[in-house]
Amino acid sequence: PPYGAPENYRYEKISNIEAEYVSMKINPLTGLAKIAFQDRANKDLWMAEEKADGRFNFYLLESAGNVGGGASLNLHPSTGYARISYADVDAKQIKLARETSPGVFSFEVVDSGTVVIDTTALACDTNGLLRLSYVKNGKPWFIKETASGVWSAAVQVDTADATSVAVGVYN
Repeated sequence: PPYGAPENYRYEKISNIEAEYVSMKINPLTGLAKIAFQDRANKDLWMAEEKADGRFNFYLLESAGNVGGGASLNLHPSTGYARISYADVDAKQIKLARETSPGVFSFEVVDSGTVVIDTTALACDTNGLLRLSYVKNGKPWFIKETASGVWSAAVQVDTADATSVAVGVYN
């Protein structure tokens, strides 16, 4: 078992791919996992989907250039379809892979001119609309979907624009 895990802990290697930028959600409709990740060696974006028998289906979503960094996965609340935000480092873009039917994806550019990518963070509201934060030119940015595939203008998250700033220790 992994370090510190109890003896009865079940773990399993699901792939020979060395992954980084791993993000996982449990599909509320099936109770099964979906996992987005970047293949470390090839810089490709992948998604793995758990099947009822415990094995996984794998989907190579994008492989042109250095893609998949900062992968963040969320699921549409009524369909369980995957939404994956990630960086295309070579094109200097933040992209979204949107599952439109099981295992079928569409792709869109959400923002461009991005220089350094460490992470993206994707959230889905109760209506299935997305909120996305990411690092652009070393600063945090935020953008939201106002209708499916329609994005607001990206805004830099900056304390200079804050109406109040709380400083302290949070528990």
